[in-house]
Amino acid sequence: MIDWTSVFDETQVAKGATGAEGAAFAKDFALPLSENEIAEIKADLLKAKIDVQLYDPAKWVLPNKPLPETFLNFLTWNNGGWCRKGEREFGFLGIPDLRSYTLAYMFPAFMPEAVPFALNGGGVFYVFDMREEPDGGEYPILISASGNLGYEDAKVVAQSFIEVCSGTTNIEDYL
Repeated sequence: MIDWTSVFDETQVAKGATGAEGAAFAKDFALPLSENEIAEIKADLLKAKIDVQLYDPAKWVLPNKPLPETFLNFLTWNNGGWCRKGEREFGFLGIPDLRSYTLAYMFPAFMPEAVPFALNGGGVFYVFDMREEPDGGEYPILISASGNLGYEDAKVVAQSFIEVCSGTTNIEDYL
């Protein structure tokens, strides 16, 4: 078990997830989009005058791979709070937000097999890159600007969740 208080310099911790919440999340995250989710996304696309056929949410698939145990352990300590290490800030997405942010920002369309787990406070996402099988249960961590999602402009900043949390530089220096 990781002592997360020793990893960060400053924290505003949200109540940790229970084991049951974590298990339900792990089971339900990758489920196909519901009819309601598809309808809401299509309505948002139409409202924004975006071609629904081009970004048809009915075709989206969420990653169906296990999230890193380090991240799931972290969620039992801090399920959606804020942390800082040096100049690196994290506005972590909690269990209720992980799927909704993934869909709202159209990750399945722009970055298939990616799962956002935090924002830096300046509109840059921290993302698990799940295109390849995990290495030791971990995925590379990418950063991607929320207004310019895509693998071509994303940058690798760490090879694991604990590595990205232990870094101290502002991630905007990588963009």
